Amino acid sequence: MKICYKYFIFFLLSGLPKISHSQTINGFWKSEDKSRIYQIIVDSSNNRFTAVIYQSYRKSDKKGDTILSNISLGGNEDNYTGIIHSTIHSDKRFANIKLSKGRQILSIKIPRFVFFPVSIYWYRY
Repeated sequence: MKICYKYFIFFLLSGLPKISHSQTINGFWKSEDKSRIYQIIVDSSNNRFTAVIYQSYRKSDKKGDTILSNISLGGNEDNYTGIIHSTIHSDKRFANIKLSKGRQILSIKIPRFVFFPVSIYWYRY
């Protein structure tokens, strides 16, 4: 009987980090220029995240377009990696994603050249 409790507690505790990570990045985010609102959702089958356009004031954008995909935890609880998609072209690039300022800012760093990465900032909505 004690062994059953130990296994139950082990499985309960091993699932907690996944729950807390999904709660930190899930939700709605607005772009730095406030022209877009993104929604980040988790795919519970593979525990990866996807960011889609929820609302946009840009004419070329469509609701539901994927902006970030295959987002997964990359090191510690505030660092993620994923793929950023262009809405105009079919370009995709690797991106490093970090939560900062009390998990209110999402910093997306895209390596373009060795010394000149581009950073994009989203703010919790």
